[in-house]
Amino acid sequence: MIEENLMNDLTPREGEVLDLLTKGVTYPGVAKQLFISETTVKTHVNNIFQKLQVHDRTQAVLYAIDKKREEVEALLKLNMEKPKIYLKDNLSVNEINILNNLSLGHTIPQVSDKTNLSPFEIVNFLNDFFKKLEMI
Repeated sequence: MIEENLMNDLTPREGEVLDLLTKGVTYPGVAKQLFISETTVKTHVNNIFQKLQVHDRTQAVLYAIDKKREEVEALLKLNMEKPKIYLKDNLSVNEINILNNLSLGHTIPQVSDKTNLSPFEIVNFLNDFFKKLEMI
């Protein structure tokens, strides 16, 4: 059974307060960072307690940390399920040479001399290469 994430019930400001609390910031510190009074911080904290169905700051912080951990685990699982794309498998020998030479700090004219490609061809390849990277 999937448990409801009560964090979704928090207002953006309550989320900010809880985030600071999870970082160990005190009530006066939260008030200072968010430019609100300490009384307002306590009001937000009481609202957080009600919405998360907890009784103290420690429980609220642990709940928030646990939910963040679940989010990270879900993202990692999703990322692991993505098909792996290996760009080098789709590159020609010339293209690999271009990238290798550039990674060694060679300029485009130097790479042009080493690969027998014009600077224009190298720049075009790089433009296409970066477009491919954006699609991944």
